[in-house]
Amino acid sequence: MKLLIKIQILIILFFISPQSFSQVTGDSLQTLIKLDLKAKQNSDTTNFNLFPKNYSKKKVALVLSGGGSRGLSQIGVIKALEKNNIKFDMIVGTSIGAIVGGLYSSGYSVNELDSITKSINWQSKLSLSNKNERIFLYLGQKKEQDKGLITISIDGLKPILPTSLSSGHQIAQIFNVLLLNARFKPKKDFSSLRFPFHAIASDLDNGNRVVLSKGNLSECIKASFTFPLLYSPTVINGKNLVDGGLTANVPVDVAKEKGADIVIAVNSTSPLKSSEDLTDPLNTADQVLSITMAQLNQKQLRNADFVITPEIGNTFASDFTKIDYLIKAGEMIPQVSIDKIKSMIDSAELSASDYKGYFITNPTVRINSPLIPDSIKKEITERQENTFVKYVSIEEQIKRFYDIGYFSDVYASVKRDSFGVKLDYNFIDNPLLNGISLGRFDNILYETVKRYEIENKGKVINHNSLYNLYYDLLGLLKQSSYSAADITKFYFNHSSGILEISVTDGSIGRIIINGNSKTNNNVIDREITFENKGIIRKSDLEQSLQNIYSTNLFRQLSINLSDTSETGKPDVNINVVEKSSRNFRFSIRGDNERKLQLYLGISNESLFGTNNEINGSFTGGLKNQEYKVEFKSNRFFSTYLTYNLSGYYKFRDIFSYTQIKNFDDNSYSRNQIGEYRDTKYGLSFLLGTQVGRIGTVYSQISYEKSFRDSTSGEVRTESDYKSIKLKIGGKIDTQDRYPFPTKGTIINYSYETSQKILQDNISYSKLLFDFEHSATVGKYFTLHPKLTFGFADKTTPLMEQFSLGGEDSFFGMLDDELRGRQLLTASLEYRFLIPYKLFFETYLAMRYDLGQIWDNAQDIRFKDLRHGVGLSVMFDSPVGKASFSAGRSFFTNKGITKDSFMFGPYTFYFSIGYDL
Repeated sequence: MKLLIKIQILIILFFISPQSFSQVTGDSLQTLIKLDLKAKQNSDTTNFNLFPKNYSKKKVALVLSGGGSRGLSQIGVIKALEKNNIKFDMIVGTSIGAIVGGLYSSGYSVNELDSITKSINWQSKLSLSNKNERIFLYLGQKKEQDKGLITISIDGLKPILPTSLSSGHQIAQIFNVLLLNARFKPKKDFSSLRFPFHAIASDLDNGNRVVLSKGNLSECIKASFTFPLLYSPTVINGKNLVDGGLTANVPVDVAKEKGADIVIAVNSTSPLKSSEDLTDPLNTADQVLSITMAQLNQKQLRNADFVITPEIGNTFASDFTKIDYLIKAGEMIPQVSIDKIKSMIDSAELSASDYKGYFITNPTVRINSPLIPDSIKKEITERQENTFVKYVSIEEQIKRFYDIGYFSDVYASVKRDSFGVKLDYNFIDNPLLNGISLGRFDNILYETVKRYEIENKGKVINHNSLYNLYYDLLGLLKQSSYSAADITKFYFNHSSGILEISVTDGSIGRIIINGNSKTNNNVIDREITFENKGIIRKSDLEQSLQNIYSTNLFRQLSINLSDTSETGKPDVNINVVEKSSRNFRFSIRGDNERKLQLYLGISNESLFGTNNEINGSFTGGLKNQEYKVEFKSNRFFSTYLTYNLSGYYKFRDIFSYTQIKNFDDNSYSRNQIGEYRDTKYGLSFLLGTQVGRIGTVYSQISYEKSFRDSTSGEVRTESDYKSIKLKIGGKIDTQDRYPFPTKGTIINYSYETSQKILQDNISYSKLLFDFEHSATVGKYFTLHPKLTFGFADKTTPLMEQFSLGGEDSFFGMLDDELRGRQLLTASLEYRFLIPYKLFFETYLAMRYDLGQIWDNAQDIRFKDLRHGVGLSVMFDSPVGKASFSAGRSFFTNKGITKDSFMFGPYTFYFSIGYDL
């Protein structure tokens, strides 16, 4: 009875499952072992019909943690996983992990990520400043920004205190442009990217974790790395989102919720700081957050199936100077870890297999394809014949065959008959390639396509190399900066054997502006460098982003492409979050001449949403003051015309000096003999045109009343006068930064005249030309030559004459020490940036000055030229340039002997703050 039961059980095991893939043929039983091949989720199989398919039953997720600069080691980790053929089905990232994961999911290769991260000036782009790059500002905007203003927005009469130190726009724009120029862009959601992607952010309003899986990818990534207090929250769908690390720095559970069966977590989070590092409030505040986050991190890491922790020591999250080291460290994953990951994935796949528990013994193996090399056939035959073979081992071998790329399907048949067991590996080949048709961009893509065609024509198509061709062609389009160009068809025509490739021309549908409830559309439209239905390039997008942000009307800005257009071409969405156009500005300066000076201004920078500005300001201290009301615009409607209508009242206290020569010791002294106040008030109207964003050419007419008051000592008197001035001129400014430019030029020229149109007017004319240039040699040395000359006629009154002297004008002289109608000066400054910060960037400089002022043209003699030399120590502080200088001037008598030089007194200077 027991024997009968055993026989029945064996019969049942033999004939039942896997019954779905067994069939009886004649006197034999045949079992088919097949792969469940599926196209990638959301893929368009109608137009892309020969790409590799997926056969895995388990989803593998790669989870990338936060960690600041430490997270760049994740690039090395991905490189190592790729090298070992470890594949994943989704990426979930937080903070820097969202940056790395988002770019990689969008189609950037690990080598491209390596180059991109090394090309970014992280220190500059992450700086806690809201200043725009000067090259994107109009001249008037440069002047305002160079004052180093503290800006507080106003709502009615109520100040709106800033919630952060910076908007984070500069670093956000870099990633916005990179994602616009990526190979793959989101369709309905981020599952349409190369790898389905999820970014993690935190809702600042309620503290909840937010998983971002669709929408504007660049905004989602920015939200994930927006560290609160340092950078403004990113607004998405009305939510104020900040760094995802606050709620899920290692988002393992998110990957599980999104369907991952296996989670590989890369942990690049920062360890807690030592007591020696807790030397300032910022580090202490960061430590408090890190303690809380560390507990959440450990909980998440325990839920991961495998954790990779790059060996990067105690590298600070803010240290972006070791990128090469971080990436290489991430790549150095021990082989034992790689093996464990592979084993873990294989075990999971085995447990999900429909064929587990089944086996055959001593099969005869046949591999029925000429595309499989004989050496591989021999190796497999020797391994599987005359032994015990599990079905899951056969399934694994089928996967390896499919991965070779030449087959549309691979399956195995197991036949049992009276002669034994036969194991046949059967292959359905991909079709032969007869040719390739390319619809567009022959000049860019032709060479690559033609090379592939020559190498593969008449051969069985390899779907791996075919996908690589598709990937490379997308890369070529993006390298050529066709951001909106895309491959819409990569279809193999089975009847003709032709691979048909269709490429869009890179043009767009509509331009859609979102979020501007106050600002007129034309204010944004005029800053866009591309047009509706036109072809856009990467440079167009980059320039447009900078132009729009430089209007200073928005605290958040991004551009994304969407497939919502009825034309089939992508629409360009320009997304803005407005900030208040009403602002209060404040700045401060102190120096040895004018003592403490203030700048106070209140303005509406977009009157009626037009970007026309009205403002009132006060500038000065006890010795100089200016009150001004202006109505102006950098651009008049959509033209490049600029205007400025202003009314002003100003005065300046000026010391009068005389010089006494002492021939006994070849020196001269400087004596202050008096002080007077020059006062002016009037109206002015300027009309000009912008020269790109580097300068302005203008005409200006002014009506002005001028008078002088003597406050002490001996001064030159001058009658009150009125003038109607016409000034024609221009200014070019291409300096890259202020106040320590490394490159660029300033050219300022003007011709000013006043005529006796009215009875009590004065008449005079004067001409001024000023040139300076900065050029950096190597990394630390900057040369700064400067040339200035001015000519005025004999009728030019003292208040309109040129002056010479001061720390930035001529070493060895005080402000306005010399005044006259004819001016000539030249100087050469040599500036050295100390490689190590002394609290701030520190510079040492020496300067040589040569020049003089004369009363009249006939007095000009080059032998009268003065010389000045000086040394400076300067700091680039948060409140502007802090400078401490000493200089001395001298001139020569006839000949070059020891008695030829007459030296003036040593003069010492200090100043802190921006020029007001």
